[in-house]
This record gives sequence, structure tokens and C-alpha cells, in this order.
Amino acid sequence: YVINRRWTFASDVSHLRAFPRFMVVAFIGIGINALAMLMLLRMVGLNPWASQLLATIAVFLLGYFLNKWWTFGRT
Repeated sequence: YVINRRWTFASDVSHLRAFPRFMVVAFIGIGINALAMLMLLRMVGLNPWASQLLATIAVFLLGYFLNKWWTFGRT
């Protein structure tokens, strides 16, 4: 949280607003990762390494943009 707030997004949004939002984004990421793994392993039939790579990329991108616009943004 601190590194993202200070360096990645250089935000001065209050901790009372940003930290709970950061945690929501983190839990959404956990859920998306689990759902993507389930779908890619069972429905698509990819191997575990490829499934985790794709899920990680998706969660990384989603988390970055949600944190940029919602958690640390000025809205």
C-alpha cells in the first residue's frame, strides 16, 4: 500500500479513503484470480502454469487500473 501510494501513483488522497479501497481491490484480485484459474483449468483445459500466468496478468492489469482510478485517483 505505502509503495503504491507514495511512488507508483504519487497520491495525497487520505489514508481513510485510500486504504479501504486498496483492500477492496486486493480482495477483488483474489477472487478474479481464483475464478480465472478455475475457468482456465477446468473449462479451457490449460495447464496450471499457463493458467496462473494468464490469471496473474489479468489481476495485475485490473488491480493497477482500479487503484489508479478509484483508490488513489481524485474522484
